[in-house]
Amino acid sequence: MLDRNLKAYPYIFLLLISSSLAASQEDKLYEEARSALNDNQYDEALIHVKNILKTSPEHLASNILIAEILLAHGSASAAEAALTKAASLGANKKQLRLLFAESYIMQGQYNKTLDYLPEQTNDDKLAAKIYVLRGDAHLGLRQLKLSQNDYNTALTFDAKNIDAKLGLAQIAVNYFQFRQAEKLVDEVLSGYIPPIKAWNLKASIQQSLGNNELALNAINQALLIDKKNIQSLIFASTINTELQHFELAEQYADTVLERVPNEPKAEFLKAMVQIRKNENTGFDSSIEKVAQVLDHLSEDVLQSNPSYYYLASIILFHQQKYEAARQYIDDYLFIDENNINALILAATIELLEEKPMQAKALLSRANFLDPNNPKILSMLGMTYLELKQYEKAHFHLAKVKELQPNLGIADTQLAQSYLATGMPEKAIKHLLTASAAEYDPIVVGLLLVESYIKSGEMNKGISVAKNLAENMPDNANIQHHLGYIYQISGEIEKAKHQFEQALIIEPNHAKSIISLANLDYQKGNADIAINRLKAALIISANDIDLITALAKLYNRTDNSAASVILLEEPFKLDTKNEELLKNLIVSYVGDKQLMLAIETLNTYLLNQRKTVELYLMLASLQIMNSDVNSAVSAYKSAIKQDGDKGTIYLLIAHAYQRFSKVPEAITAYKKSMAWDGDNDKAIIGLAQLYNAENDTDSAIKLIKSFEVNHQLSAQLVEVLANSYLRINQYKLAEIYYKKRIKLASNDSSVVGLNLIYRATKRTSKAVDLLTKSLNDRPNSLLLNTALAELYIDQSQWINADKIYQTLVQLYPKQPAILNNASYVALNISDYPRAEALVKRSLALVDNQPDSLDTLGWVYYHTKEFNKALPLFRKALAINNSNPAVKYHLALTLKALNRDKEAIKLMVDVVNSDYSEKADADVLLKQWLK
Repeated sequence: MLDRNLKAYPYIFLLLISSSLAASQEDKLYEEARSALNDNQYDEALIHVKNILKTSPEHLASNILIAEILLAHGSASAAEAALTKAASLGANKKQLRLLFAESYIMQGQYNKTLDYLPEQTNDDKLAAKIYVLRGDAHLGLRQLKLSQNDYNTALTFDAKNIDAKLGLAQIAVNYFQFRQAEKLVDEVLSGYIPPIKAWNLKASIQQSLGNNELALNAINQALLIDKKNIQSLIFASTINTELQHFELAEQYADTVLERVPNEPKAEFLKAMVQIRKNENTGFDSSIEKVAQVLDHLSEDVLQSNPSYYYLASIILFHQQKYEAARQYIDDYLFIDENNINALILAATIELLEEKPMQAKALLSRANFLDPNNPKILSMLGMTYLELKQYEKAHFHLAKVKELQPNLGIADTQLAQSYLATGMPEKAIKHLLTASAAEYDPIVVGLLLVESYIKSGEMNKGISVAKNLAENMPDNANIQHHLGYIYQISGEIEKAKHQFEQALIIEPNHAKSIISLANLDYQKGNADIAINRLKAALIISANDIDLITALAKLYNRTDNSAASVILLEEPFKLDTKNEELLKNLIVSYVGDKQLMLAIETLNTYLLNQRKTVELYLMLASLQIMNSDVNSAVSAYKSAIKQDGDKGTIYLLIAHAYQRFSKVPEAITAYKKSMAWDGDNDKAIIGLAQLYNAENDTDSAIKLIKSFEVNHQLSAQLVEVLANSYLRINQYKLAEIYYKKRIKLASNDSSVVGLNLIYRATKRTSKAVDLLTKSLNDRPNSLLLNTALAELYIDQSQWINADKIYQTLVQLYPKQPAILNNASYVALNISDYPRAEALVKRSLALVDNQPDSLDTLGWVYYHTKEFNKALPLFRKALAINNSNPAVKYHLALTLKALNRDKEAIKLMVDVVNSDYSEKADADVLLKQWLK
């Protein structure tokens, strides 16, 4: 044994000999630490092992032991760090695998645990432990069936594995099979030295069965094993709360908090104790602590008493912790699915979280249970309104009016329904009824203003807004609202006066300051606008509206770096603020920090509220990052959040198309069409893709099929015209181009019709068409280049040159324009200007093959063959299939008396589809003589 170790670890052995005295002390401390851990004396164990690591930081056994201690103490992230170091020191991978997995589970990283742990191993004992941990991970993900399968698999490898039995007991508790769970736990408790978690689970089961005294007996047994065990102390507090032993319950909670400050379960229980005692002293501060940490609270503490779920949800709801509140109310509804108040609360949370589809499902169930409840009908109607299901919305809101005809809110909501469906006149009628019933005058007044404006009665809208402002002279929001109405009606000075009036009432009224800053910016006074917002932030440093308004101004003035600095600190303090997040992402992109933008948004979506808008934003960022797979994944996540499938599949199609994934793009277009058959955007996109892939027949068939049941839009008419042009069906193409121009003329359709005239030898008509269009749009790049091209075809180089000289002035930074202008100048033998123009083009886009070829052709004509040669070589290196460059290079080589290579290149040109290959053929025959 010694010899084998010497062979395997000679360096370690020599090191041990040289430091035997130190090793002896380390061994002693290690054994003391291990003993303390076995006795649940975690603090003492930690002291011993830290002493070892002070002098021997690479002591392998101690690095593993400190991880075990930290795990037992509940410090999972610190344990993970210790394990990482142990791994770097060469620790046994099998041993670390289990400890790593345990740390991940304690940190709630359940999917990571499953990805990390293998499903197969040759060691049965190890396999049992792995499957237990996999079961724990599935349990954490609420995948009860998978968890149960894993625990049973663990028992097939090791029938005595108590962790697997306790796992199955926990599954039984989740299915409310308490007797079966109790049987499994008792089986474990009958063994030698049962673990403390078995007593904890026994207490939980007895509490669920209503046997609080038996639960207390079990938890007391647990505390005899380890009086500082956090879970046992939590159970002790919970059970004593149920038994109304409030002082004792609070003592147990305090004991937990002494050991782990701000421990969420203990904070929650302290709040519960104060609620049950009807004490207000300290209640708010305790609830505030709960609100800060409750989202980390595991279910097992509350599971035995469903009313705690409901209470937790209410507390979190009032603290605006909606996602956590929804989680707890879901747990309550799992037990009591027909509780009307719980359904309404859950629906309210979903509406606040902007998830109307989920709210609709909950409210529909509540409506089924209580069909004539005005509150439910009202909420359901407004939910349908948000979903743009106007007929259903109107049905439910009208029913509220029918049940309670004098209810002012019923008229107000019906008015909103009419406004949404473009019937402001009917909305006005209901609002006037609500006003007569003296329902909330502000709400009614604001809706009346909107209704009058939408019905075209601007003066009446202004009159109502003025009346509101006069009746509430001290209400800054109402004064600002009047200013906004003046602003949209074009009365800017009056708008400015109202915003200033709001600031007299409320000197730092954010909306008015922002509105004034926007007016400053619109007048071209960006610095004044920025300084106005900065001054306001000195007084209201944490005002999110002011912060985001200033950030937007920085971005508009190309100072995204300042925007990032402004937004980062508030976002660190409020990491759940979606508005701050979106502005920060925009600013990161503006500051060219794309990867940080993606990382920040991914982190938010991992930990906070998930919305369609944020996933769409993430997809856009991933497209900027050229990661189409991640972009598509984000789009699909948006669909899972009830995003519009037709629209999102269209975005997916565009993403695939952008990255040349044609089959995937076609599939996505078809899915978009399946979900939204009336939207021609998918038809346009797919038809254009078919054309790009030279499958023009499919493009035409697609559009003509759509035309059977739909009026073609002007854009779709043009796509159809383009398709016919591609397959030389000039008559049909002409019909549709003319139809497009009649519907809505644009440059591309005019150029298309011009191509028809050119192809059918009606050159004068093409010239007339382009000239007439240029009278209306003289600076159009597309029309000018089309006319210049027409002149070039007719060898009217002077006319073409005049156009390009104008275009160069209009578009001095367009490389293609400069190159084409150079080519035209070359053909009228203006070589100095041709050279200058093409060099400007290459200065903008270095190594552009067409520009390299043009410059080389200029040098050929000026007989500077040695300067031309490397330019043609370079152009061919970039695009080696360009026959024009080969033709020019062949001529240059011939001029340099390099006949053999020139002839070879000219053969390639003659065998290509080059437009001037006839000339090349004549030259080649001459050269071969």
